[in-house]
Amino acid sequence: MCNVPNTFKEAMNSAESKLWTDAMQEEMNSLKENDTFTLTTLPEGKNAVGGRWVYTIKENTEKTEIYKARYVAKGYSQVAGIDYKETFSPTANKTSVRSLMQLAAQHDLHLHQMDVKTAYLHAPIDCELYVQQPEGFEVKSDTDEKLVCKLNKSLYGLKQSGRNWNKMLHDHLCENGFAQTVIFLYIKIYRSIYLCRALKKLRDLCKMISFSRFTIGKNWINICVLFYKLMTDNIYPKLQIFSFRAFIYKKYQMFKVTKKDGVFSDLE
Repeated sequence: MCNVPNTFKEAMNSAESKLWTDAMQEEMNSLKENDTFTLTTLPEGKNAVGGRWVYTIKENTEKTEIYKARYVAKGYSQVAGIDYKETFSPTANKTSVRSLMQLAAQHDLHLHQMDVKTAYLHAPIDCELYVQQPEGFEVKSDTDEKLVCKLNKSLYGLKQSGRNWNKMLHDHLCENGFAQTVIFLYIKIYRSIYLCRALKKLRDLCKMISFSRFTIGKNWINICVLFYKLMTDNIYPKLQIFSFRAFIYKKYQMFKVTKKDGVFSDLE
């Protein structure tokens, strides 16, 4: 795996510049598809929040490297009361997740996790906010004036983005007849776990979210896999979740467990 660049300049000067360019173009396409911003001149008396590219390299289930780029706002430059108001958004800690999985196994419930692609970009912005254009993709007006991005949707890095996304998802589920109970739990704001006694209802919920407003990521990192392997094979065979081998291996590497320890046989 190559070194991940810290700046746009480093990315463009690296041997993988073409891959990073493609990754940035994919991010720009997502921003445009979600109508995240409108290019305009900066109004007098307004300040534009800065932004920067953040790069990373991920692996899919086949251990193929995937180059990712995300344009992130410099939220630390936001001014309270002007660029944002409320920022709180509910999250769940690991203990809550483990308790939820235990309940699923104990009561023979179906368990499923979903990851919404570019979740924050779906949520409307809650105030008038301007951000500098992404480096390398700057556009000027017909009169050669400098333009900035007037946000229509939330952007990663903004202080209120998590709250905006949480509100949008909550409202969307309530509009479709759901209530926030023990069945539903927010995970890291943008990732969600669902519990349901009837598998058909669970599938209907997934379809409702996937095809109505949100795009569900293809490579779901399933935090329930290890628990599934321990609890379902012989004890609760009806627990329905998906396997994600690469994630399991990473966890084994984290604790320095090797094949010599004899723990891989059940997963291969």
